[in-house]
Amino acid sequence: MAISFITSLPKDQVLNAYNNNVIEFSSDVEKPNIKAIITIGSLNFESTPSPADEYYFNFKSIIQALINANYFQDLIEPENENTMVYPDATLYQEITADLSVEFDDGTTDDQSINLAFIKAVDQEEAYKRNTINQINNQIALLLPFIPDSNQDYHATYFEGYPFDVAIYSDADRAITINNRATGISAEFQINKGVNRLFLSDGDNNFSVDEIVPLQPGINKLDFYIGETSKVTLHLTKADSICGSYYKWFNDQGGWSYFLFHKYDETVNTKSTESFFQDFKNLNNSDDRFFDLGLEVEYSDKYFTEGISQNEMALIKSLMESPKVYRYLNKQFQTGKRTDWITEKIKPGKLRTFNRIRNTYDVVIEIERPKQNRIVL
Repeated sequence: MAISFITSLPKDQVLNAYNNNVIEFSSDVEKPNIKAIITIGSLNFESTPSPADEYYFNFKSIIQALINANYFQDLIEPENENTMVYPDATLYQEITADLSVEFDDGTTDDQSINLAFIKAVDQEEAYKRNTINQINNQIALLLPFIPDSNQDYHATYFEGYPFDVAIYSDADRAITINNRATGISAEFQINKGVNRLFLSDGDNNFSVDEIVPLQPGINKLDFYIGETSKVTLHLTKADSICGSYYKWFNDQGGWSYFLFHKYDETVNTKSTESFFQDFKNLNNSDDRFFDLGLEVEYSDKYFTEGISQNEMALIKSLMESPKVYRYLNKQFQTGKRTDWITEKIKPGKLRTFNRIRNTYDVVIEIERPKQNRIVL
């Protein structure tokens, strides 16, 4: 008496919440099947049997609802200068699914499975090219891969602005980060699930430069478990100047950052409604026209130029992101959660390739939310 799986999900590998996660199962009990009940916490889902007494269930919808209860809000704020690692429970979800096949005599065949998910999505082409984190299931950085790699990641760090790297781990453990360029390393404790490693809070309260010093340009940071290097972060330390700093949720299940420069603002106005009153002689007429108010739409354009192919892949995810923030504080100031404001990216063309320099120039346009107005 047992439930067997025609299609199963890996129990030793974290799953993406925004991809299909399908199981198909049946019972080897030779009795007429009535239905199957899949129980996740306090939620029950019913599945009817196929003609072959097989059952189908996709975890995608329920996991999306469970893991995204915060609607992609970033609720983590580094507050303690003595620690750089903060667990983020909003990016990771473990569940136990109880499967119960019910027969016509009232008996059941039962089995439970345990699954773990991150708030991420993969695409078919990346999966078939194996440019996803399948080789190593112990730790993963929730950042875009360098093209044609599944162990090397890329990010750009602008000094004086808040910046973190989200790390998935399948267990509580110590990891060591070593900068190949300097040979300097540091050890960090991370929890099972997703952890946010804050390399900077914007100010000098803490900075990765104080622990694993970074050189200008690309720094190759190897992440070790014990004596074995598991993944590598190609972290570009960019020249940092005043600008408009953005943070957005990426497909890999973490947060990405980049610095832009504002160069254009557009204001469009439209009258909502007005009325005209003309009931007096000319010598007594006054205030004959009343405007009930204006609808005002603002949009801002930001640019960055001379960026690499890796940085272009990073910014591409900005256009697809479900949550985008703009930083309101200044450079070299301690960043707080209240210093970020939600923005909306206007759809449109993203990039221009400079064939002479083999780099990209990018313009993004932001639609500001509806503004509060003084109206009648």
